[in-house]
Amino acid sequence: MNFELNVRSIDHAALLIALLVTLVVVIAGSIVSAVYHFFWWGLLVICVSTYVVTYYFTRLVIRRGNLIEKVTARITDEVERLEEMERFRREYLGDFAHEIKTPVFNVQGYIQTLLDGGLEDEAVNRLYLERAEKSVERIIAVVTFLDEISRLESGALEMEMEEFDLRELVEEVVEGLEIQAEGAGVSVIIEGGTVEVEADRKYVGQVLVNLIGNGIRYGRQGGWVRVRFVEEGGALGSEEERKVRVEVADNGEGIDAEDLPRIFERFYRADTSRSREKGGTGLGLAIVKHIIEAHGEGIEVESEPGVGSVFGFTLARKL
Repeated sequence: MNFELNVRSIDHAALLIALLVTLVVVIAGSIVSAVYHFFWWGLLVICVSTYVVTYYFTRLVIRRGNLIEKVTARITDEVERLEEMERFRREYLGDFAHEIKTPVFNVQGYIQTLLDGGLEDEAVNRLYLERAEKSVERIIAVVTFLDEISRLESGALEMEMEEFDLRELVEEVVEGLEIQAEGAGVSVIIEGGTVEVEADRKYVGQVLVNLIGNGIRYGRQGGWVRVRFVEEGGALGSEEERKVRVEVADNGEGIDAEDLPRIFERFYRADTSRSREKGGTGLGLAIVKHIIEAHGEGIEVESEPGVGSVFGFTLARKL
């Protein structure tokens, strides 16, 4: 059992032990004094000395033992942290290699086919060049997203805070995703009026593109994606209370409970084959998480398979 003694409990333990030892000395000293006729004041000096020495010696030993336990616990925690980092590094490199390998091999295959004679075949050359272009775009997307995440994590990419109308930004994002939504048969609904926030407009836009785009991509035919704003804190509330909660909900495929804790990890996809088929890189939600955290806020998700998902995050309202 791991435990940690505080200062008060150490003092109490040392006091109890010192009193017990002193009691033993008093009893033994009384017997010896009665038999050998020692002076009682000498016994008193011995008892006081025994109490003082025992108290401070016991206190020192307990403190040192407690310190050793603390150091051992910290070393154990550090070893576990390093092991976790090593595991993450291996998984990260493996996922990156897997993510890049497929489009690279595809490009190589398309180019080899063209060099082997397909370049002169008009029925083949344009098709293979278009496929090669899509694979290159996928590689660029992965590398770009990784660069974004690395800069966000390192703090090299600073947020440029400004005041803007959040609804206006959502409308711009929805307009840009209109063709994708029409193709998927998904309606995008915006609930709420003008909401002034203070944040990095460009990166909040990227968050909305990822969340709304995912709702469309994994939605059902005839389904919907709803974006709504909930103002938190009154007009006279403190700065910490003046928030706007943004919710992006859909009635699409949903996410299994065992996948929810990991969906914000790099390269993690709840359904790898379907995600790749629909163009997912497994990096979009990782970027979303880092952008929101760079604003000093948090993001959470609720989801149920076959029912849909709700992603929610907060932003600071304009003061």
